[in-house]
Amino acid sequence: MNKNLIAYILSVVAICTYMSHFWWAGTVAASVLWGIAGACAIASIYHSIAVRGKTEETTKWMLDAAFVLGCIVLIGLAISASVLLVPAIR
Repeated sequence: MNKNLIAYILSVVAICTYMSHFWWAGTVAASVLWGIAGACAIASIYHSIAVRGKTEETTKWMLDAAFVLGCIVLIGLAISASVLLVPAIR
């Protein structure tokens, strides 16, 4: 499998799990989805940086997209943690 595709798939999984964790706000499922989204976002950012120097110029768009989507998910997770998860702990 193409290494660029792995980073891109991880970023898509991060976006999907990030969006779906809002549907079950305040439940255990939201916390699990939140963790999966964070892990996939970090993995897509790491993988896109690690593979960047070893890829062809024509497929670098996948790595750029994976990096940007991973960063957006991490920012969104930080915001949602302060809104959704912190009030559930109190």
